[in-house]
Amino acid sequence: MTMRAGEVYEHPFERLVVRVGTAESQGRELVIDLYVRGNAPGVPPHIHPQMEEALTVISGKVEVLSADGKWTTLGPGESVHVPPNTPHSWRPVGEDVRILGVARPGARFEENWRQFMGMAQDGKLGPNGDHLPFLQAMAMIHEFPDVMALAGPPIFLQHALAAVLAPIARLRGYRGKYEEYLERGPTEIVQLEPLPA
Repeated sequence: MTMRAGEVYEHPFERLVVRVGTAESQGRELVIDLYVRGNAPGVPPHIHPQMEEALTVISGKVEVLSADGKWTTLGPGESVHVPPNTPHSWRPVGEDVRILGVARPGARFEENWRQFMGMAQDGKLGPNGDHLPFLQAMAMIHEFPDVMALAGPPIFLQHALAAVLAPIARLRGYRGKYEEYLERGPTEIVQLEPLPA
């Protein structure tokens, strides 16, 4: 299944509305409106080894952690571009936010995001929705080495550790990719809200 324009995907902290889906772009990109609750825990520091990401704040304020370790607050109309292999993180600042997000390439990012969405929907990310169990993280890093890595430890070390721990994770019930999450459809289909000029 690939995402299409107008589809809505939700979990307790985020509402994702597809603007340009991987279906329309043949997997080259995914462009989304992301609505995030002001009390959301934010995104832990991470790296996309073979993917670039761009975020533009449409409404509200977002704090962004850059590669130099500094937090910067972005308001409406302000953007950040995240090249591959760049540690980054972001979180809303006290109010609900709307972000225009772009991921390139989009197909693998979609597969990976569907895993987080499904786990969040099913309450598998801890009581605050911000905790990925260690063995689950290792299984996903092993499955998605091109898309995700933790910020901090060298990527080659994470990949080596993930290769060793993935079989143990599987024995403990964790998988790098849950097929049922790839098949989970949208919660609704909507007309896209216009973007500000």
